[in-house]
Amino acid sequence: MALLLPNRVCAQWYTAYGVTNINELTEAQCNLALDKATKISTTGTMLTVLGGIVAIGGGIAYSSALSNLMSAKSLSEIERYTQNGLYAAAALYCGGGVLGIGIPIWIAGAMRKSDVEIALAKFKTNVSWSPVLLKNQLNGYGLGISLSFTF
Repeated sequence: MALLLPNRVCAQWYTAYGVTNINELTEAQCNLALDKATKISTTGTMLTVLGGIVAIGGGIAYSSALSNLMSAKSLSEIERYTQNGLYAAAALYCGGGVLGIGIPIWIAGAMRKSDVEIALAKFKTNVSWSPVLLKNQLNGYGLGISLSFTF
């Protein structure tokens, strides 16, 4: 189900701008959509990283609590290590949940950003023709031509 979520999230998002096709967006709408897609992708990335860190930390703490529980010598130690294990398990599951939410958001944002960049390519047509600095001279989006002369 999580693999289907990005396709549902990305499907016809551009109808919020009052168009039926992504190619009908104006340049201003494309720039706004690109900013939103970048924010969505960044949010998904941050949730994924945060969830992964919390899940890994919870797993390490859970393993430690179980190890300590096996070597406990009194009832109070057993209770303390059991409680630590429950907190660590909660962190593990919460981190996994945040990770599971972050990955589809990250994918959806990246897919939307890619679609907007392609739609924005028709507005960005500046090409640089400098014979001195030919590499990485193309600004904007779309296809470019680079000429090189060797003497």
